[in-house]
Amino acid sequence: MFKSLAILAALMASVSALEVTAPSDHKNFTTDGSNTVSWDSVSTDPQNFTIVLTDGNPANDQILKALVDTSDAKASFRTSVSPPSTGWPQGGPFQINLCADSQHLSSILAQSGKFFFAAPIVSSASASVPTVQQQTPTNTPAAAATDAATGDTSASASDGAPSPSGTSASLPAMRLNTGLVGALVLLLSTILA
Repeated sequence: MFKSLAILAALMASVSALEVTAPSDHKNFTTDGSNTVSWDSVSTDPQNFTIVLTDGNPANDQILKALVDTSDAKASFRTSVSPPSTGWPQGGPFQINLCADSQHLSSILAQSGKFFFAAPIVSSASASVPTVQQQTPTNTPAAAATDAATGDTSASASDGAPSPSGTSASLPAMRLNTGLVGALVLLLSTILA
């Protein structure tokens, strides 16, 4: 009889406790902006709690959100948490603790599985947007004009021109040869003067 009551009490205790559903072993946080903490609750759980990020060392615990309300009549909850003022930490693994309040971080009501911070997933549409990098020319228009005036074409016309790299290489029409343009402008201004 006593054994049956002990098993029943253990089952009831496990049913009536907060449970963190995200992040978890398979749902990491991202390093970019806010993240979502999700949990399940029942009516016998406390009305509020504090969300804490931990690496297992209490000295490094960071309060992400205090006085999170669980009193509305839902069974599943979620809230957005912003990064600490120093940004999301590196390394890991980490866990989310749901604590009684911000003064009692050792009073853990529920704990997430271990997770890491992952770089945000970039969609293929935003990954294909070309970027044009501005570079400072290594030659001067005066030097290019001297070469153009003497007819010496051995000087590299691409000195100072941005070289294609990364996604900007797919747009050769966007390349601008600043040395040649500068030489032509100086040559035309000399002729017209």
